[in-house]
Amino acid sequence: MQTLTVEARSLKSAQGIELALVGFERKLVADDAHYVIHVILPAGDRGIVAVLNALADYVSERGTTARINLDGQSTMEAPPRDAPPFDA
Repeated sequence: MQTLTVEARSLKSAQGIELALVGFERKLVADDAHYVIHVILPAGDRGIVAVLNALADYVSERGTTARINLDGQSTMEAPPRDAPPFDA
């Protein structure tokens, strides 16, 4: 089982990300003004792509970024507004 984590800058942002990931197993953790959403990735490439697409949609709609971590690797999700969704 793989877990993807998304770091949020505020509680409001964390709640928005969590809402964007409805349909996936997730948990919002808040500790000293540090907000992280843990997402259990569905099995298979299509499940992972579905989570990434949901995140891409959220950051595109908000015009913001999201820091994601997977297997110790960290990256920033900030697709251009006109970028197509990820495809498996």
